[in-house]
Amino acid sequence: MTLHYLPLSKIIREPALEELGIADLDIVAYTTGHKLTVVGQISAPNLTARFKMALIAYDQAGNIILTEENNTPYGSGLVTSEIVTPVFFNHYPFGFSRSDPDAAKIDHVKIYPIGETR
Repeated sequence: MTLHYLPLSKIIREPALEELGIADLDIVAYTTGHKLTVVGQISAPNLTARFKMALIAYDQAGNIILTEENNTPYGSGLVTSEIVTPVFFNHYPFGFSRSDPDAAKIDHVKIYPIGETR
């Protein structure tokens, strides 16, 4: 299968992430056949809240292909586990993975926080 990487300019980071104390995000996004995979790491020495990361994938016209709104607690792959401040490190790996017949049409993705608890 062919890997199709999304350039960093096609990975939209919600400004609200910075308000949570996130200093940097390292992200790679790609599609293979009917599957979208996004992996990354948050650098956050001073998190201000507990939250989860969510993802929306769009086609070139801006139509939503994948969204967390239909996420189930287990299985959709578009919402991460809760991210909380740990005692010993300031880096938080995360990932999204979802199979969909329209995955090859994905042009850009948006990553944003949900469930903030201050």
